[in-house]
Amino acid sequence: MEAFKKFLACCAGLFLAFAVHAATLKDLHAAGELLAEGRHAAAEARLDRIVKEGVDETLIGDVMTDQAQTMRAIARIAQGKLEAAAEDAVALAKPRSSLTVPEAAVRLDALILLRRGERGAALAAYDRAVEMASIGMASGARRANMLALRAWAKLVFGDVAAAREDFEAAVASDGVVLFTDDLALQKPFWRAVIDEALPLFAAGKMQEGLDRVDAIVKRLDLLGKLRESDKKGGTTEGHSAKSILWYELQGPVAALRAKSAEIARARAEEAQRARLTEAQRALLQNDPQRAFDLFVAAFRDARDADARDRAIAGLATVVKLLPGKPPVPEALRRLLVKAKVLVEEKDYAGAIALYAEAYRTAPWHAPLFYDRALLIGQVARSQADFDAAMREMRRFLTLAPDAPDARAAQDKIYEWEVKRERAAQALPEITPRAHGVSATAAGAEGCFIATAAFGSPWESHVATLRAFRDRHLLTNAPGRWFVARYYQLSPPVADFIRERESLRALVRALLTPVVFAVEQPGVASALLLAALLGVAAWRRRCA
Repeated sequence: MEAFKKFLACCAGLFLAFAVHAATLKDLHAAGELLAEGRHAAAEARLDRIVKEGVDETLIGDVMTDQAQTMRAIARIAQGKLEAAAEDAVALAKPRSSLTVPEAAVRLDALILLRRGERGAALAAYDRAVEMASIGMASGARRANMLALRAWAKLVFGDVAAAREDFEAAVASDGVVLFTDDLALQKPFWRAVIDEALPLFAAGKMQEGLDRVDAIVKRLDLLGKLRESDKKGGTTEGHSAKSILWYELQGPVAALRAKSAEIARARAEEAQRARLTEAQRALLQNDPQRAFDLFVAAFRDARDADARDRAIAGLATVVKLLPGKPPVPEALRRLLVKAKVLVEEKDYAGAIALYAEAYRTAPWHAPLFYDRALLIGQVARSQADFDAAMREMRRFLTLAPDAPDARAAQDKIYEWEVKRERAAQALPEITPRAHGVSATAAGAEGCFIATAAFGSPWESHVATLRAFRDRHLLTNAPGRWFVARYYQLSPPVADFIRERESLRALVRALLTPVVFAVEQPGVASALLLAALLGVAAWRRRCA
């Protein structure tokens, strides 16, 4: 009997381990897809739980935990969390599993150095990783993949010729492992990069080169192959697709994209300065219409708030010199009517986004800034939100200092200054922009489960739950701990719910009694007491 009990316990342990592995593998697949899609924060949140909890100390469990930590590091690097990623690299220097490739930690170190712009150290780290990948099991495929990573890194630093050599060496590598070519998908990808993208990089057309890489990825259907592989429990093509999508595209290729964006931003800023200078010159030449057109273009093309403010200051000067008041475009009227409807429906986030689109259409129209400022101020919760409201109101005052509403506008700024200070004291930064309108103003959705279920952060049920949080949870240490954990764990859940209407309806049904209990605590308590008494009476009758 004792032996039979041990056998049952062993079977139960094996079943539990299998269930844990299956659940973790499902989580890894979901996180891998998020990472491949560039949804780095959501991927990190999923992977964070796997790494912190660990799978188990079996061989398979250790492999999955190491893989999760590697993927988390890549997601963190993509978000600029280099110090946190460095901690992952340190942990992977002593991997849990002997099957984890020896170069895993060095590969991450190299990527971190690359994102920091440390050319010599980054390339030296890639050299070391190539050497390490050249030894041991599957060294042909591992070395080829590291050569490709180093090639991309060389492109980041502008050495197209050296990058070509590494790509050619990777294509010429022998990737056969146990009669299977582990580079069956990478080789056509690298060959296409050599033939189609590298000539563009060599011509200094960095963004065009990156666009061509995206076209190659789409043509080879790498994301589709990854998803299909996950459904089948893993395939050689799926493994190759993951290698490209994770380690290349979210690694050094992401650094290349960041460099391209930096170059584009510098060029845009230079063009902006030139446009503003040309507008000032037009004013001196008594050509207010040309100056007006240039200031409007400067506002629309501005990449930051300060550049928009400079364009607004120019418009405030030049509008007074025009022979007639600029006409209101029909497109602007359409946007304002739509915004009015959204305000009536209490979709404030949507209305704020429409006002932003409206003043890009007609940045000289001062009332747009006034109305948008009032909307942001109405729903503001954080310091950043109040800052945004005040900035918009100051733009209104710049454009219309003598308007009938000017006094009220300045008083609103004073009011928001007080509320901003109170927000700093009453609402500690548990999570950046967790419920602010800085993201909402750009049309982004909230990441809370209630928001995902009800469709808007300003829907009445969500507002009730938010008020309960502010008054009863954030005012004490246990409540703040609960809210912090909720902010940490809810984004991927909310993302999952938001895309499925049936789940949204279910969550709404579950949250409605919670909202009722928050709004009517006395009635809810009475109903709960009555229910408990009813259960007690029923149990006495059954006894």
